[in-house]
Amino acid sequence: MNPRTPERAAREYLDALVAGDAGVLREHLAAAPDASPVGLVDAVLQGAQRRVTGYDVEGVSISGDTATVTSTVTWSGGAKPGTLSLTAHAEGGGPLRARSWVLDPVALQSVSVGVPLGADHLEIGGVEVPLPEATEQLRAEAGTAVAEDPDAGVAALLQADMTQATLQLPPGTYEVAAASRGGLVQGIPRTIRTLLPGAPTPTRYPETLAMALTAEGEAEAERAVGDLVAQCAVSTSAAPEGCPFAVPGAAATEQGSWEILSEPWSGTFTDAGGTSSWLLTAEESGSARFTPQGASSQEETVAFPVRATVVLTPEGEIAASWGGREDWSNAVCLDAETGDQGIALEDPDDPTVLRCG
Repeated sequence: MNPRTPERAAREYLDALVAGDAGVLREHLAAAPDASPVGLVDAVLQGAQRRVTGYDVEGVSISGDTATVTSTVTWSGGAKPGTLSLTAHAEGGGPLRARSWVLDPVALQSVSVGVPLGADHLEIGGVEVPLPEATEQLRAEAGTAVAEDPDAGVAALLQADMTQATLQLPPGTYEVAAASRGGLVQGIPRTIRTLLPGAPTPTRYPETLAMALTAEGEAEAERAVGDLVAQCAVSTSAAPEGCPFAVPGAAATEQGSWEILSEPWSGTFTDAGGTSSWLLTAEESGSARFTPQGASSQEETVAFPVRATVVLTPEGEIAASWGGREDWSNAVCLDAETGDQGIALEDPDDPTVLRCG
């Protein structure tokens, strides 16, 4: 008697592939140091858009202690059948005992995705799976670097942008998204396809997983921008460094106090060029009034654009930044007496001063 033939060993794997049995597939998974099996979950495999739903064993060839089992597999959705070859090796055996055949580890195709630093897990077909350990470590390191250099702030996050996750998935088509449990963002799914084991691996670049702000996230971003304005209003300088408003022609050393007169922080969010960063542009300008020290000095009222970059941090929070003065090309200045508006420009003789052009 031979209770474990090469065909039987292959059928155990093929049955698990059809059933979406992640536990059995993991038992036969070939090690891949650069890829993670976090996606090998029953609900993920069974919910794949395109997956193996049946098979027929076409033949078994044996050469010494090695056997090859060739099968034709069928796909959901009526896709063209494919060929899957599995190998097994013989163990044991002797004069009174038949050899037992054991399936060789199966190398699944791996796919890489770019994961935003603010994502704390992945969703595959709507099923939550953890980030691979290596991805989580890189994400944590990025968060630590930003925390240790708070002055870098949003700029550091924009530069780092994302890390990478490499996943092992059985043959099929999956909807993969990066997500965060904070409720401020939602993942934008990308379609990822993996081929049958043994098929030539196509050359591909990592799929970038982006996220979008939810309504709650937009409200939080607007609050973060409002906090930026409030921080600028605390300044006693007539030209606060890193702020979108300044008294035209005033030196940064001129002292006084600011009062925010209007706060139109609601606006339009657009992609800022990263996977989890957005540009907030308000529909209206804000206005602020500067009261200089000294009774003989006049108050100045200036209009300023509300245009800020917001980003989701590795801690799942919204951070905002005005950016540098190079982003002030659309700043508006307002004459307090006449109400005439002009464009705030840097003084060529003193870049710390804005003048009304």
